[in-house]
Amino acid sequence: MATRLARQLQGKTIVGIDGTDFGTLENITMGAEPGTIEELVVEPQDHVPGRIELDADGRFRLPLERVENIDDRIVISSD
Repeated sequence: MATRLARQLQGKTIVGIDGTDFGTLENITMGAEPGTIEELVVEPQDHVPGRIELDADGRFRLPLERVENIDDRIVISSD
């Protein structure tokens, strides 16, 4: 189930509840317990909104707790 879910999420657009475009989901990080997702690894759009720090690969990470809804897009709460 978790593998199938991860495949369905990859490549989805990530937007804030206010409509801010954050980028595209590139990967996820898993927790110590099997099947638990901890963070979303995001490939940002042309600019990075707010005070988001990028990793060495130019991506940033969002904790799963910020996810509000998953449908055609992944909607996240503000900081």
